[in-house]
Amino acid sequence: MRWRALATVGVMAAIAVSAIGCAGEEPTEPSETIELPTPPPSEALAVLDLETMTDEELLAEARRAYQGFFDDVEDMRASGSDNYLALDEWTTEDFRLNVQEDFDEYLPEGVKAEGVQDLLGMELVGLSGSEVLTYACLSNETVTYVDSDGETVELRNEPGDSVGEITLVLSPDESKLQLHEDVGVDADEVSGSLCAQS
Repeated sequence: MRWRALATVGVMAAIAVSAIGCAGEEPTEPSETIELPTPPPSEALAVLDLETMTDEELLAEARRAYQGFFDDVEDMRASGSDNYLALDEWTTEDFRLNVQEDFDEYLPEGVKAEGVQDLLGMELVGLSGSEVLTYACLSNETVTYVDSDGETVELRNEPGDSVGEITLVLSPDESKLQLHEDVGVDADEVSGSLCAQS
């Protein structure tokens, strides 16, 4: 047993000496110096700290997220695409999947939406942990529905305005808010001025 232990120590010492090199040798200088290119400075994204933001800042970020979402929806529709992944910058995956499901269920075969809802007003409800809660009022009058012949189609009795409670969360890189959930609410649950803010 003792021989095995001594043999192991001897092997370990031999490995250590070979890794270090022989004593007394001068280190060699490389014959050529290679300069590596300097990488460009990275643009550091500003991280949102929800706890330290004022109500006005939270509301401004929520509006920015909603408007970014509407812009992406409008771009998607204008291009004739049904690639809902284009909405991921301003939405969580759950929100995007719900939007896709709603459009798939709501629009009859061959009917497509043109334009997007208009954000009339938004109010901050508050901050709940890592979630920003808001009320939003949307105008439905800025969306038209057309069939495959280009004829305007009336869909259900859609109200002129819709009110919802919107939950937003930080994006994975924490640089912006993303729409996470929306729940329709009765207009009388919110202030009367919400839909008159525009």
